[in-house]
Amino acid sequence: GVLLLVAPNDRKMRIEVGYGLEGTLTDLHTKLIIENDMVPAFRAGDFSGGISKAVDDMIMVLEGNPEELEARGERNQQAPFDSDDLFFTVFIGIWITIMVGSLAVSILPPIFGQKLGPGRYRWLGMTFEPSRRSSRGGWSSGSSSGGWSSGSSSGGGFSGGGGSSGGGGSSGSW
Repeated sequence: GVLLLVAPNDRKMRIEVGYGLEGTLTDLHTKLIIENDMVPAFRAGDFSGGISKAVDDMIMVLEGNPEELEARGERNQQAPFDSDDLFFTVFIGIWITIMVGSLAVSILPPIFGQKLGPGRYRWLGMTFEPSRRSSRGGWSSGSSSGGWSSGSSSGGGFSGGGGSSGGGGSSGSW
């Protein structure tokens, strides 16, 4: 069987396909139905039209005519958004920021800061001095306090439970 789920308050939808229809109504087909039928209609506020069109396309594929759906998907194909590329870009950006920031904090206070004593500089309203805790040297800011701390955390996250209808399917949001 096929299960079409719509959560309008969460702005999410899912087509779940059971084992029996997995070979006919593939994940590709369900993704095309969500992206080409449901998402545009839901964004326009036409929930019943989006659901009706999705059901019609599922029936069309199950009757053995997936070519029209695939052709429509190729016509409507946009530049794919890859969340892995975004994650990688953000990760590299944060890493570069930390590295450049660390280098700047170790080099710039002696150059632009006011010398307070041996190895102590005041720059940008902070006092920089060689770190006393590190055997490798480095700087610590005298005006900063605290840092990262982790408190206790309870709950949250996802937990298991329920079952699986097997098969495949696709999810989307609008």
